Amino acid sequence: MIELLPLYIALSLPVEVPLPVSRSATTTATASQFSIGMLLIDMQDDFLEDIDAREKEREIPNMLRVLEYAGDHKIPLIVLEYKGHEPTIKELRQKIDSLPTTVIYITKLDDSGFYNTGLEARLKNLRINNLVLMGINATGCVMRTAESALNHGFRIFTSLDLIAQPSSWVDDQDEGKEGSVWYKKHGTLAKDHHDLLRIISEKYVQKSP
Repeated sequence: MIELLPLYIALSLPVEVPLPVSRSATTTATASQFSIGMLLIDMQDDFLEDIDAREKEREIPNMLRVLEYAGDHKIPLIVLEYKGHEPTIKELRQKIDSLPTTVIYITKLDDSGFYNTGLEARLKNLRINNLVLMGINATGCVMRTAESALNHGFRIFTSLDLIAQPSSWVDDQDEGKEGSVWYKKHGTLAKDHHDLLRIISEKYVQKSP
């Protein structure tokens, strides 16, 4: 009689270790499906202290709705944070951490999110060439990042209810209120975030068969 011994099979599965600044959710979407991504810029507590309370009460819920849309449609999100400042505010981070899409956190040392951060390479790896901009400050870090994006061949989209800056800042005549003239001239400035999501849906979001 042949004695059957228990058979133990050790499976050695490769473990993918994420980069410290990024988190990728498992989704049915692939990088080749992406042509649009979202940038959330400097939504950090110490910067927000200079934004009017009513403006924050208006802008943050709008951002939450846009983030929800990004998750629903598997649109990659890049969160830019200025080094040496508080992290992105808790209300937004909680939503971001729940999104079923690719999320990448990048720490920057300059007003532009492209300066020495590897952002361009990350976007190109995801085959993204259209960027939705959200955050602060509209004619500061958001605009500097937008300028760099344009220089690298990306198209930019935003709305004035997704970007803000201190009311004490004097509006530049050539840039307009919160940069409205500049954003209209160099990209797509939607009427509001609802209009922005409509534009994205019609142009860039693939419909399920």
